[in-house]
Amino acid sequence: MVADFVEKEKLKQTVLLVGSKVARDLYVALSYPTSYWIDREGKVVHRETGFQPTMVPALERMARKLVAKP
Repeated sequence: MVADFVEKEKLKQTVLLVGSKVARDLYVALSYPTSYWIDREGKVVHRETGFQPTMVPALERMARKLVAKP
């Protein structure tokens, strides 16, 4: 089901499907959802755990900041 969604939406980012051990061990994802913000150099600059609809404006600002041309 997730793979179908990824294909349908033509998502380019990696979607982790392996399970909690991989997420926990490699990415320190202790709860879900966990989002990682990665800059143009590939450095993780922020990790966001959980989601609430009230977070959307802040998430949009972070996304715009990271894709803005220097």
